[in-house]
Amino acid sequence: MIKKMMNKCTWLIMMLCAGAVQAELSMPTVFSDNMVLQRGKPVPIWGSADPDGSVSVSFAGQTKTTAADKSGQWQIRLDPMTSSAKGQKLSVSSKGKPGTGTLTFTNVLVGDVWLCSGQSNMDYEVAGGRRGKRNLLKKFDAEANYPAIRHFAVPEKSAVTELDDMEKLTTWAVCSPATVSQFTAVGYFYGRMIHRQTDVPIGLISSAVGGTKIEAWARAGELGKVDGCEEAVAKVVERGKMVKDGTFTMENAMDIWAAKNDPGSAAKGNWGALSHDDSDWKTVPVPTRWSGTEVAELKPFNGIVWLRRAVEIPARFAGKDLVVSVAKVDDRETTFFNGVRIGASVQYDDRRIYNAPGKLVKAGNNVVAVRVWNGWGDGGIWGSPEEMSVYPVGHEEEKISLAGDWLFKRGLASDKMPTAPMRMGTKSRENLATGLYNGMIAPVAPFAIRGAIWYQGESNGGEGRAYTHKMRALIEGWRAAWGQGAFPFYFVQLANFEDAGDHPEGGDGWARMRMAQLKALEIENTGMAVAIDLADTSNPRDVHPENKKDVGERLALWALANDYGKKITYSGPLYKNMTIKGGEAIISFDHVGEGLMVGGEKTGIEPVKSLQDGTLKQFAISGEDGKWHWADARIAGETVVVSSPEVTKPVAVRYAYTKNPDGCNLYNKAGLPASPFTTDKHWH
Repeated sequence: MIKKMMNKCTWLIMMLCAGAVQAELSMPTVFSDNMVLQRGKPVPIWGSADPDGSVSVSFAGQTKTTAADKSGQWQIRLDPMTSSAKGQKLSVSSKGKPGTGTLTFTNVLVGDVWLCSGQSNMDYEVAGGRRGKRNLLKKFDAEANYPAIRHFAVPEKSAVTELDDMEKLTTWAVCSPATVSQFTAVGYFYGRMIHRQTDVPIGLISSAVGGTKIEAWARAGELGKVDGCEEAVAKVVERGKMVKDGTFTMENAMDIWAAKNDPGSAAKGNWGALSHDDSDWKTVPVPTRWSGTEVAELKPFNGIVWLRRAVEIPARFAGKDLVVSVAKVDDRETTFFNGVRIGASVQYDDRRIYNAPGKLVKAGNNVVAVRVWNGWGDGGIWGSPEEMSVYPVGHEEEKISLAGDWLFKRGLASDKMPTAPMRMGTKSRENLATGLYNGMIAPVAPFAIRGAIWYQGESNGGEGRAYTHKMRALIEGWRAAWGQGAFPFYFVQLANFEDAGDHPEGGDGWARMRMAQLKALEIENTGMAVAIDLADTSNPRDVHPENKKDVGERLALWALANDYGKKITYSGPLYKNMTIKGGEAIISFDHVGEGLMVGGEKTGIEPVKSLQDGTLKQFAISGEDGKWHWADARIAGETVVVSSPEVTKPVAVRYAYTKNPDGCNLYNKAGLPASPFTTDKHWH
């Protein structure tokens, strides 16, 4: 928290100083020293300046000038440029009232910029992610001397409106052994492979957050057209309008929600009222965190807890406005005096200091009540005992302490709550529909890019066809925001996960997700890296496979073939069609390359080797009765022939169609695995 505050203060100081020298000229955070500008396309450069003033941009022999509009916004498009690994200077200057301004960015390259997004497996760093796993990737640090590869990390932020910029200062980093550990691992190995084979400078914009759903990353206009998403998007859009016109506060939203749902609210039990019967309530010391108390029991309690404290008010205080201080509350809180709301806050480290109007204050027994809403981790009223008191306004010397034993009663637990108001910008609210697009993608657009790579789906596991529709909405929304046409969009199919499946029918949630991802290849200019063999065999329940090198490089193969003109096999076999001949099902594939093979076990980052006498595994077949059986499967030219003595009239075939199809081993001779599939059209 201190670090975040320092970063924010530093940013504010820099902006204030810049403002004094540079008048009103400013640009989004994505523009900084060491950035990479996109080659071969018009390059938007934009920002704000004095209204109606002029702005000039100079770079690589080009100088272009425009006028800021009446709100001070401006944009200039540089003409398409050729690749350049030579660091150059980009200068932006403005003239207007009250003065002039200049911004200069140094060591700017021209190359290809790729947006890297998704959830934790894209956020996973070369350093090993938050878990610090370093066994597989640490050896790449020392050789990471690639000054023409640059990395920009978008700060985590969820929002209800499309933001123009990011909250805190972040900059482009030059790839070196000292910096690479903080790069997105998938993005790094993706960019490294492309750079090595093309010599084109590579910019990587990392915008990824762990544990997030695809809905959070999609644009409202496109996601709102997907069945099942309309209501969620409409609510966020409405919230955004309220935020813009100043009619929304989180505290008011909490009050409205609580009036309908909280059993302790005034509309229901009124647990804060002086007359409320609290004889069955228990006690807890305040201030304190809840760990180790009866509030939390054996684990943190996430949900609503009411606390009450009787306070004896002297006759001389009666009818006078009182200051009520209840220290700090984790996370949100609403405070009541004799059953009447006197204040609320949603910030866990704010001191709660409110006024109780004199009309509520009587001589003798009164009650201060606090409704605590703990969203995650340990909750409680915390701070120092000295911060807890009541006293007449202007007479702190007469304060009455509120520290000591309070009565408490647990209300709704989070997992039993109806959908509750969301506080934007917090870690727990990152799955708000469109929220991460608004906060982490919109601030980057329209910074020119070559395309995007995407690793996500774990948090949507089990959705089937619905996920394909959301993928289309995501891709079309991003393409619309950039206005560059159907730029390349390459994504990762979910890796194997958890214990091995041993039922021939398979069909669990992750199997359906992989089919949904396979179907997403029908979207124009997309590609998919298969990762079904990359989970850590010693720890299959880890949803974060350590081998991000193969993931990034399998994605890069798609780009090298489709965007850089390399004549290579760039995908593993993808199901094409099935024909039935007698008791056999013959499966044809796209991307056979130089032929199919039975692959050996994938070990770390080592290439898969062909097993000359190996047997294909994880094929299943069903007949007219719909029952699935493990099948015999053999490679016949560019096809796989599938059969079973228990199925005389085949109807459908499945391959690797479960969460962890241990031993699945169909590859092409380029060492790329076949995608799991089912020929059953009712797989959703």
